[in-house]
Amino acid sequence: MKVFALVLIGIGLALVGAAAYHGSQAYFAIATMDAASKIDTRNPLALFSDMTSTGIQVNNQVDPRNRGAYADALTQLVLDGTALCIGLVFIAAGLFVRLNE
Repeated sequence: MKVFALVLIGIGLALVGAAAYHGSQAYFAIATMDAASKIDTRNPLALFSDMTSTGIQVNNQVDPRNRGAYADALTQLVLDGTALCIGLVFIAAGLFVRLNE
C-alpha cells in the first residue's frame, strides 16, 4: 500500500505541475489581450471561479480580431484549473492512504 500511496502522490504532483505551468501560459495570454484592449485582468482564481460558474464568455471590449484566441485561452484556463484540482485530489488521496496504513 505504501507504493500505491506514493504513486498517487507522484501522479498528483506531476498533474499539478503540468497544469499550473500550462494554465499560467493561458492566463498570461489573457492578460496580454486584456492589456491591449485596456481591460483590467482579474486574478486567476477569481477568473477560474467566474468561468466555471457562469460559463466562458468573451468580454465585448476585447478586440474582435482576438476574440477567438481569447475564448481559446479562457477555455484552456478552465481546463487547466480543473486538472489542477484533480491533481490536488490525487495528492490528498495519496496522503490519506499513506496516513491510514
